[in-house]
Amino acid sequence: MTSVLMLALADAAWDRDDLVRDRVFVALQSLGARQPRTLIETLLGYLDRHPKLPSGHRTCLFLCMDGAMKDRGAELSENLAKDLVSLATNEMLYSKDVNVAEAAAGLAVTLGTAWLPDLMVILMQNFLPGTSPNHHVVLTLGQLAYNQVYSMVPFLPAILSILGTMMSACKQDKMRCAFASALSLFSQAIQEYLANPDQASQPGLQPQDFTEDLDTTYIVLLNSWLSSRDMKVRVKVVEALGHVTHLMPREWLEEHLPRVVSGVVGLLKKYPESLPPTQALCEVLRASCNAEIRLQNSQVDLVVNALHPLVCSPVDFSNLQAMKVHNEVLRCFTAIGELAPEHLMLLMQQRVESGGERSRVGSLLVLRHLINSAGSTFDPRKAQIMAGLKPLTQDNNIKVRRALLQGIVALAHHGYLHLDGGLELVQFLVRQCALQPSSVPQVKPKGSEMDYDGQEALRLLACNVLHVLTTTVSKIEEVLWPYLLEFICLPIYSGALGAICHASTYLAKQNPLENGKVPKPHTLLISLLVVSALPRIGVERSLGALRLMLSLAPSLHQRLPELWQDTMPDLISTLEAVDMSTWAQQHEWEDGLLKLLSGSLQLVSEELWISELGREMTNQLSNYIGPPQGKAFLCKCLGVTLRSTYSQEVVQDRVKSMLGSIRYAEADEREALAEGLSLCGGNHLGVVMARLEEFTKVEVTKKSGRFLLLLKDHGELDVDRIRATLLLTYGHLALQAPTELLITHLDSLLHSIASIYSPKEAGVRLSFARTVSLVARAVHPSHMCVHLPFGRKKELLRQLQEAIKTEPTTGPSYVRACMLTACADLLKLEPVLSTSESAELLKTAVNGVILLPVPRRASEVDGSEEEPTEAVTLASLNQLLTEMLHRDLTSEVLHIMLQSLEPFLNSQEHERVRASAVVLALLQFYLKTLHVTTMLPFSQFGHLAGMLVPHVADPLADVSNNMLESFSCLLKIQLKYEGFSNDFHDEMVEDLLKLTSKGNLDVPQDDQEAQQLQLTLTIFKLLGKRLPQDQLPVLMQTLLSKMTETLPTCAAAASRILSGLIELRGALLLDQVPSLLVSVHKALVILGGLGRSRGTEEVNGPSTDPAPQGSDTSGVGAVTRGALDVVCQLARHHLRPFLLALLVVPLPFDEATTMIWRGLVEEQTLILPVLEALCEMLTSSLAFDERVNDYHHQQHLTRVPITQALTVTGALHKVLECTGSSTAAGLIFPRLFPALLLHLGSSINVKLSKDLRASGKVHPCRDAMEVLRLLLVRAGCSEVSCAVDASGGWEAVCEQARHADGVATITRELAVGAAPRLAGLSEGLAPFLLSGSSQHRLTTVALYAELVAQKAAWDMALLESLTTGLLGRLVDSERDIRTLCLRGLSNVAAGGTQMYKYSTTVVSALVAGMDDRDDPEDVITLEAMAGLARVLSCLQVDDVSAILVNVALRIRPFFEKEREAVRAATFHLLGLLSRFATGTAREQFVEQLHTNLASLLLHLNDEDPAVRKACKFALREAGPLLGSSAVATMFCKHLLEEATLIYGDFCSDLAKLMVQDFLDKVPFYVLSCVTFFKSIWPIIRGNAAMLVGFFMGFMPAEAMQGVSLEHVCGAVLALLKDPAPCVRAHAADALGLLPNVTYSHGTNGRSEHLDLKN
Repeated sequence: MTSVLMLALADAAWDRDDLVRDRVFVALQSLGARQPRTLIETLLGYLDRHPKLPSGHRTCLFLCMDGAMKDRGAELSENLAKDLVSLATNEMLYSKDVNVAEAAAGLAVTLGTAWLPDLMVILMQNFLPGTSPNHHVVLTLGQLAYNQVYSMVPFLPAILSILGTMMSACKQDKMRCAFASALSLFSQAIQEYLANPDQASQPGLQPQDFTEDLDTTYIVLLNSWLSSRDMKVRVKVVEALGHVTHLMPREWLEEHLPRVVSGVVGLLKKYPESLPPTQALCEVLRASCNAEIRLQNSQVDLVVNALHPLVCSPVDFSNLQAMKVHNEVLRCFTAIGELAPEHLMLLMQQRVESGGERSRVGSLLVLRHLINSAGSTFDPRKAQIMAGLKPLTQDNNIKVRRALLQGIVALAHHGYLHLDGGLELVQFLVRQCALQPSSVPQVKPKGSEMDYDGQEALRLLACNVLHVLTTTVSKIEEVLWPYLLEFICLPIYSGALGAICHASTYLAKQNPLENGKVPKPHTLLISLLVVSALPRIGVERSLGALRLMLSLAPSLHQRLPELWQDTMPDLISTLEAVDMSTWAQQHEWEDGLLKLLSGSLQLVSEELWISELGREMTNQLSNYIGPPQGKAFLCKCLGVTLRSTYSQEVVQDRVKSMLGSIRYAEADEREALAEGLSLCGGNHLGVVMARLEEFTKVEVTKKSGRFLLLLKDHGELDVDRIRATLLLTYGHLALQAPTELLITHLDSLLHSIASIYSPKEAGVRLSFARTVSLVARAVHPSHMCVHLPFGRKKELLRQLQEAIKTEPTTGPSYVRACMLTACADLLKLEPVLSTSESAELLKTAVNGVILLPVPRRASEVDGSEEEPTEAVTLASLNQLLTEMLHRDLTSEVLHIMLQSLEPFLNSQEHERVRASAVVLALLQFYLKTLHVTTMLPFSQFGHLAGMLVPHVADPLADVSNNMLESFSCLLKIQLKYEGFSNDFHDEMVEDLLKLTSKGNLDVPQDDQEAQQLQLTLTIFKLLGKRLPQDQLPVLMQTLLSKMTETLPTCAAAASRILSGLIELRGALLLDQVPSLLVSVHKALVILGGLGRSRGTEEVNGPSTDPAPQGSDTSGVGAVTRGALDVVCQLARHHLRPFLLALLVVPLPFDEATTMIWRGLVEEQTLILPVLEALCEMLTSSLAFDERVNDYHHQQHLTRVPITQALTVTGALHKVLECTGSSTAAGLIFPRLFPALLLHLGSSINVKLSKDLRASGKVHPCRDAMEVLRLLLVRAGCSEVSCAVDASGGWEAVCEQARHADGVATITRELAVGAAPRLAGLSEGLAPFLLSGSSQHRLTTVALYAELVAQKAAWDMALLESLTTGLLGRLVDSERDIRTLCLRGLSNVAAGGTQMYKYSTTVVSALVAGMDDRDDPEDVITLEAMAGLARVLSCLQVDDVSAILVNVALRIRPFFEKEREAVRAATFHLLGLLSRFATGTAREQFVEQLHTNLASLLLHLNDEDPAVRKACKFALREAGPLLGSSAVATMFCKHLLEEATLIYGDFCSDLAKLMVQDFLDKVPFYVLSCVTFFKSIWPIIRGNAAMLVGFFMGFMPAEAMQGVSLEHVCGAVLALLKDPAPCVRAHAADALGLLPNVTYSHGTNGRSEHLDLKN
């Protein structure tokens, strides 16, 4: 590399920009790596000539030389090396700048790898006894020793001997730090040297060779410097002491160890950073261990007192420094444990017993570490450790307990738990497993450990510890088994049952227990049963309990495995597969467990064992601590157990205990008591009822206080809850009792129920209703298998009806639902109710449910019941009504029931929903239950149909669906009455069912209006077909009455169905037509004329139904239709006067006028004449008139719309809104569409009068656009309208700036959806190309331009007309029109083979368009280039070859245009031209490519993404033409369109290939790049510099003769002073890439001449 370039880089090394400095440094390093000797020579000369450089500049140069000398020092000549060593040492010794001196010292250390003797001579000359050396000399000696261990250690005896005398006389803190640091490095080097004698240069060296000199230095460090006031000195001294200690003799170390430890500990307490002192202390302690020197107790106290606070501090594990300190502290404790284990253990136990939280946690951490790391050192002290840990098991601090849990794992693995005190630790562990989450939320403190020490985290840790102990610790069963089973029976450990059960199951499998070895088997069985019954609390607990039961089955009773091994796995599998988030099978799960218990009792069949189990259950029930659900299940288990007990005395005693053990405030326990007593009563009914009667006397009637002692723990009893519990118990007893016992005790049981019942409290009423229902089910013949009349039926029904009436009317309630269910159950019993009784019950039930207000978030009925739902109450009502209907299954009863519900169908929303649901349920039940053996008339069909069908249009979807399904059921009932079989399927009814299920509609799902129209159409067709003739008047009267309903949608449905019936069966209703028309007209007036005419539709799509338009489904359409029929009759005879009168009406049209215009569509013969007249008026009239207004004494032209044009547009809008105008619109489309399009363009920016502006309803341009859109729809081009709307064409066509784009969008969509109409449109617009209105010309040219691009226009005659028209307007005065003409001509490219006829003309026009002079924004230029690109992409080679070079020359000036889009288009166009370079034009075009190649490569990294993408495309296309397959392949591989290009690497690789393949052209490339050094874009200047560097760097020496090196290198050097930092940085990179150019320079460092390197 040339020295002149190095000198230039050396000058730029201290640039003001950091990026440039970094790049210059890299360039110098790169040059130094290639020619280190040249770099050293150059920089030595530069530093010699510039002695007063800034310190930063000087430092940078030294760092460059340092980097160049890494492993390359041997390449220097001896003289040069000596000069460099001399420079480095002089700068190190005499420089006043610290940074420069440090850089020079670093260079000296690097030189020491190859020139150590020369360096040591100079260093030792400055390291003489009796002198004070430079501190950099001392540090350099230390670094040399550390880096060159085996070369430097032989020098160290002499150095250490001098060092001792120097240190004794040293007073400066700076020098002391240097001496201490060097001594530390010397010690480490000596240790490594002695540890590897096979690599030693002098194997004879021994530790004693250094001891005497180190002794002197050690004394200085210990006696003098360790007490220095400078903290930095003390830190360095301590570090040195730590390393030197390993080299001192044992006797000497034993003598001075106390002072060393004291000094290090003193520094540890004062120095803010703990790592250096702890590392030094660890080294001292390890040296003591190696020398087997025991520490005195006082020294241990001193060290522990210093280290213990560090180990107690929380550790931030994300902080590497803190982690290192923590590990060093633990290493220190390990060393202390080896030196003084007894005293260390005593200190730790003292801190564990009496310290604070942190002290205890830290001490436990130390103990755990010592147990794991000290091996057998602490085995004799195991008992002492266990005794010290025992008090911590009662500690309440969470962090202390956490630390103890972690320590238990270590203790277990080392056999500590087998000692005395191990069981206390196990009990502590289980107690932590049973922790409950804290009720107070705890916030994780900042900087705390990742797993926050909360109650839940502690519990999880304890469970994990128990699992680890059970599964990984050998012989742990000697400690845990079967000791863990005792915890299952203790309520305070209920939270730990999951972990205990899993651990116990594992231990039981590994160590099976013999029969009788299980502690408290009955208690254990009961506890596990209760746990397994509560999976919602914890599914893992329940699974663990089941698995443990299965494992312990042989130990509980020898017969249990026979049953449990068959049934238990199924229960376990069921629970494993359950998703507790959706768990709803609690009752079934409990039943399964109760069956398991019952089967187990039957299998055991031992009275003593069963009695003991019942006794234990009774005890646990009395002393139960846990969730109420567990106690409830325990109560049921006791009932099952008592059922298997034969002793009545035992049963009496247990029943008495059950009644006294229940908390009556808990609903689950009350329910469980009732079920438990009923289970017991299955075999002991008399005993249970006797106890209940006795309990009732005591607790309800208060006649005796005998039982109060049983309930003294419950406080004051809630008598009402006791009543509710007793009532429910009697109900369950009746259901569970055997038939013979129930018949005997039924009267007594009913009497007890009557005596207890009190209707004042809701809970009692609920229990009464449930009890009645249970009793009714119990005495039903299907249950008793005996038919007995129930004499108390009517009395109970009366009580229930009174309760329903008095029930609070705040909303549906569970109490009301249960009462209705009870009534339904009673109805199933004999005797049958009378008609009046049934009517009263019907009225009470319906009013008691339907009239209830909207349900709210219910408060609890009795304090604990779940909130009932609306569905529960309605289901109960349906059950009651269907049961009443079932008792008398006739159409008259059905009619009565539906009539009772009819008023609610017109009421409030929630009442309609409920009533419709009940109606549907009744009809479905009647249809399902009805069996017709002979054909009968269904006389109620007409009235019921008229009553139901209007409500299918209810605005509430639930009501509408229910009514529709109800009507389907009604039709099927009618079919049954007509004698059709049950499996008969009527097609029309099935179609209605499909509509009911929202399927098979001919319209989209979201078109609600069309759905209802389809629905009503189907309904009146069904009625017209199925309705008997004699019921038609009844149906008509019913529908007429429905037209006045309060719900407009239902009235509308009635009117539509009535109209359909008139259409189908009008001859039979001839005399009713006038009254129907009058009613419809009145409805139109009342509703304000909101009706819609027949045959209208939504604008976005036609409707096939004779139905009104609109998005709502209100019922005004039929009424409006009737009024408009009369209007159409009048208009049929007076068309022309009527039309003229309507056009006089001022805008905006009122609602009546709108309806009349739409009504004209009813008469198809009038539509076409009306449209023709309106089109003629629109074409003949101007859209606006220009008026001159004076504003601030200046005249302005204002466009004022002409009234006739506005009114015609409004009339067209109203007419075209109607679907009946479709045929006429298609016929007049070729004339009306051009007229509307031109009118729309002319209506942009017109100014309305004040009156029209005030109305806010007239918008000329928007109105014209809407009419145009409607015309497309009516002419069968709705897809075109939708497509234009989706692409934003309608909004664009109404804006002047985007009008042409909007016209193009409309044209494009017309060509897709209405191609046959294009010729007519072109012909209709042709006269307007020469219009005096520029807006007309713009609209026409925009349509022509887009029409050329469409395949539909590829008719030669049409294409000829379009092209001629566009060429004629290329000279238009309007710039926008010329632009559109160029766009249209370029669209010829879409014409396929037909385009070749016009290719020459079009290309010439486009090339000429690029030079449009009236184009300041380059809009026409861009359009011409884009068009030329399109045309070229479709032409053949022969069509372009003649003009190829000419076009390439014409586009060249645009490469450097400031506008990015122009550059991008030009490069893209160049790429397209490359495809035509064949034949004779190829050679000339390739020369153009080489000429422009530099520009392409430089803009490949342009700031604009589009330019970069275009350059990639051009290079990919041009690559094969250049003549290098490697270059072409590289372009195709790396220049992908969307790929990210690493520009520097790409240019580097490309330059190599181009130098190989285009060596003769590389000088030209270089000079071309140099011309870009003056580009206006900094990034291009930088790219050019970098590319020049690549080319010059890879160019062989012989090829450089074609390059003016002075010019090129001078230009690159000039860029080092460019104002842009990126340019200077790239220039530095380029200079770093020029290794082959050599300069000769004079003594002043400036270049004089150039020559080539050999």
